Formats: sequence, structure tokens, C-alpha cells
Amino acid sequence: MPIVDITPDPASSFAELVTVATYYGPAYQITDMTGSMAGQAIHSILLNCHVPINQHSFTLRYGVLVKKIPGLSEEQNRAMAMAYVEQARAAFYEDVAIWQSKTRVDNPLLCDGDGPVYQLRKWYEQFYVDAAEVPHENAERHEYVVKG
Repeated sequence: MPIVDITPDPASSFAELVTVATYYGPAYQITDMTGSMAGQAIHSILLNCHVPINQHSFTLRYGVLVKKIPGLSEEQNRAMAMAYVEQARAAFYEDVAIWQSKTRVDNPLLCDGDGPVYQLRKWYEQFYVDAAEVPHENAERHEYVVKG
């Protein structure tokens, strides 16, 4: 396999990027991504955790896992992964800047590429209920110790 110089260049872009995002509850999303940088196929996973603090803000954490490319040395794989993560970070922070100024629109005008916004909102609503409506047994703190 030829050695590929993959550097974090804001002008570069993916020739094609296929993503599959799956929510596992209201604050845990995994996005499986397959694309290419500088002609090299790249497979990565994005972990996105957003925990609501109050009605208008949340704590945001994310991480990126990049699959090693067979035929590249450890050093080359590390450099490739760091460049990829830097580009992913820059793109993610662009999204955060947009989110900071977004306002909810109850009936937004959507285009074909927007995805199932209405279905996601309906699913997400189940996690937002008034505190008075939460059953007492669900509000109690539970700790489980597992000995290995």
C-alpha cells in the first residue's frame, strides 16, 4: 500500500462520506463513518454524549475512534488518526457554533437531506417530563457494585 500524506487541511474534503448515526437513549449517540482522505479509505466512529443540565443547556462530550490502515506503520497510523481527529474536531466545533445560535422551530421547513427530524423529536420527547410526573422509584438513586 502506498504511503499517504494525510494532513489536517481545511480545504480538503471527503470524496464521499457515509454515516449511520444511532441514538442509545437521550444522551448517547454513536455515528459509524466511512469515507476517504487524500484517496485513502478511512473508517471511524464518533461518540457524541450530550447530557441536559437544564431546559436551555447541556454538557457536550465527544470522541473519535479511527481504524488503523493495514500496511501503514504505527507512526503513520498515529499521524493519520491525529490528522483525521483534527478535521473531525474542527467540523464538530463548527456544528457547536451553529447550535449556540439555534432556535427551536416547531414546524421547520425541511429538505430531502435533513433526515427524520420529526421522528427524532417525537422519540426524544419521552425523556423530557415534568419532575412531578416521574415515579418515585425512578427518581431514587441506585448503586450496584459488581465484584470481579
